[in-house]
Amino acid sequence: MVAAAFVAAWKKFASVDAPSLPWLYRIASFEVSHERRRLGRAPVSVELPDLRATDEFDLEDVIDISKAFTTLSPSDQEVLRLIYWEGLSRSDAAEVLGCSVNALNVRLHRAQARLRISVPSRVSSSDSSAPQAPQYKEES
Repeated sequence: MVAAAFVAAWKKFASVDAPSLPWLYRIASFEVSHERRRLGRAPVSVELPDLRATDEFDLEDVIDISKAFTTLSPSDQEVLRLIYWEGLSRSDAAEVLGCSVNALNVRLHRAQARLRISVPSRVSSSDSSAPQAPQYKEES
């Protein structure tokens, strides 16, 4: 799939004024969509080792948040992944998703609210030991 994304990027490279990382993410997301269509609707389970999260937070909280994350819609998961996992700025994430920064802000806020609702109350409480999402400053 990675090779297919780079082949597609290589073919389109000459026709793009300013190729960027968000541009490449968008091509990769299209390739992932194509692959998902090819595989059909059969769910695929992939284990992503992220030891940093379990080192920083209680394992039970990480498990609860992971379970809540899987209950979100694919579009909510994608916007949260781009901002918090990939660390993209909001403007770059908006470019990847093909929307305005304002639309991204709305989608992000709604995804965060739905995640907050899905997380058990002991994790989402205002307790200082609860995991907090990293805060990113918007680029000017």
